Amino acid sequence: MPLVASMVPRDHPLDKTLRIALAFHGGHACPGMVLGARLAVTAGRALELTLPDRRKRLFVTSETDRCGADAIQTITGCRPGKRTMEFSDYGKLAARFLDTETGRAIRVATRSGLRDIAWKRFPDADRHASQMRAYLELPVEELFSITPTEWSLGLYEQPGPPIRRVECADCSEEVSDGREVPAARGSLCQPCADSSQVPGGTAAQRGT
Repeated sequence: MPLVASMVPRDHPLDKTLRIALAFHGGHACPGMVLGARLAVTAGRALELTLPDRRKRLFVTSETDRCGADAIQTITGCRPGKRTMEFSDYGKLAARFLDTETGRAIRVATRSGLRDIAWKRFPDADRHASQMRAYLELPVEELFSITPTEWSLGLYEQPGPPIRRVECADCSEEVSDGREVPAARGSLCQPCADSSQVPGGTAAQRGT
């Protein structure tokens, strides 16, 4: 944290936001955290939302499960446990954001070639330092593409208590939110449904 903190003036708009994100991340500063922080702030401004969101109005799908995802989670206030954040791990530092009140949705993605831009901008710094400095200073339009997208949440994707609960016919464990798989002998959890297609018995019998 000291390295990146020293790069951010105390009056910088990102100062407090980035420090909170770094603390949540365990103090580890890296280019992905800086990009994730700026990506989340950019999305909030584009959707005209105050972050962090306290009302479960914003829903996020992160396309990475690396460092940037921690920054996105911290700054937006969206959480997997609140059912306001999910992961589609495509290995991209990008995310989709849905304002559930207005229906507006955007995808914010990092542009390619940013490492080369950072190196040319700060040739005397080491690799990580040059990237962090550049990602703090570059204008939003050079860092990200912002694309409107069509997106709505399905019945079982909504925040709030489970709408449906069923018991797996094989392992007897409870399955929530429509994640069961219909079968001739009744509803199955996904592991039991998968294991029933191959030798070895149910997921419960295999101890998985």
